[in-house]
Amino acid sequence: MNDVVSPYRHLPAQIPNDKILRLLGQQDWRAVQEQIERIVLKQVEIESNCARARSDKYKVQIRFRSDHLEGECDCPESDGFEFCIHCAALCVQ
Repeated sequence: MNDVVSPYRHLPAQIPNDKILRLLGQQDWRAVQEQIERIVLKQVEIESNCARARSDKYKVQIRFRSDHLEGECDCPESDGFEFCIHCAALCVQ
């Protein structure tokens, strides 16, 4: 479960799968992977401290802090919850 996901080469650090699971409040990486594979992100922009993208319906953004990630998405699942499956998809695209 400690496999490291290979995000874009430009991102400040690789994000371990177990960290993504904790942020999502999930335990099963395979189930999360299946959900992520169905998400198509477009207009991906990467800067030194954040990444942004759009799905067909939602805008998603990840901010890279020195000791944690902050996710933001305008999907209903993200309401009141900082890190949704769209944020996870952006981490592993």
